[in-house]
Parts: sequence; C-alpha cells; structure tokens
Amino acid sequence: TLKGYADAGGVKKAIAQTAESVYDHFSPAEQTIARGIFLRLTELGEGVQDTRRRVKMDELSQAKEKQESVTKVLKTLTDARLVTTEQDSAEVAHEALIREWGTLRKWLDEDRESLRLHRHLTESAQEWERRGKEASELYRGARLKGIQEWMKRHSEQVSSLEREFLKA
Repeated sequence: TLKGYADAGGVKKAIAQTAESVYDHFSPAEQTIARGIFLRLTELGEGVQDTRRRVKMDELSQAKEKQESVTKVLKTLTDARLVTTEQDSAEVAHEALIREWGTLRKWLDEDRESLRLHRHLTESAQEWERRGKEASELYRGARLKGIQEWMKRHSEQVSSLEREFLKA
C-alpha cells in the first residue's frame, strides 16, 4: 500500500538499502573499488550539498591489472541501477544515493580535504592532457611535495593519467 511504501522510507531509503546490499556482497577488494568509484562520481559541495558528477570511464580505471575488476564492479553497480553509464562516461543514477546512503556519507565526511586534494589532481592532470602535456601545467614546489605525501597513502586511487602527470 501507499502507507507501507511511505513507512519503508520511499524511493530514497530503497536506493540506500539497495546500495548497502550490493556493497555487502562485494569481496573486500571489490568494496575498495566500489568506494573509489562512488567517491569519484560525487562532486564535493562547497557550502552546499554534495552532488553527482559525470566522469569519463578512463578516470575510473586504475592500474592495468585492476581494469577487469573495475569493469566487473561497475557492471554490478549499473545492473543494480545505482550508476548509469554511457559509451565513455558514468554517473550516480540518483542524487538521493549521495544524500541517503550512510556508508557513502561516511566516506565523504571521513577526509574531505584528501578528496579535495585528489579532485584537484584529477582536474590538473586533465588540463595538462588538454594542453598537450605542457610542462608549465605540472606541479612544483610545495604542491608537488604535498601530493607526493598524499600518494604514499592513496596510490591505489590514482588513475593512469594522474600517475603519468605526477611522474612528469
């Protein structure tokens, strides 16, 4: 009934429950990949709510040896209608997932500064590539030293483009 639907929390709670159920069925390695996917698909709000973010598939891919696992996890998330994909991009299917899924909220709140640092790295690497890998776009000094420190703890989250950018 409509009352039962409302008592169960409606669509918002159903999405969160689906996300938790799908996540719980992943292996620990797949959970790590899923976490990375959801974090990349979320735009951090600056004084406003976090929102969904469309990303290119190559941004989601990590080291070559993990490519198959990333593809498998992404397919599971897509089949569960938590993520939508197009030929070359992906995004969270419902912004309600970002607001209502407690696990994702926890990840986002754990270390927002680290997420911001990573997002800046992503954008810098993409701009570097757009500009023909121009040396003037590379990190230097304190920014480079800071990201190298961050990499010691987060290297598994870095895409191949980001890795190439940092190596340059």
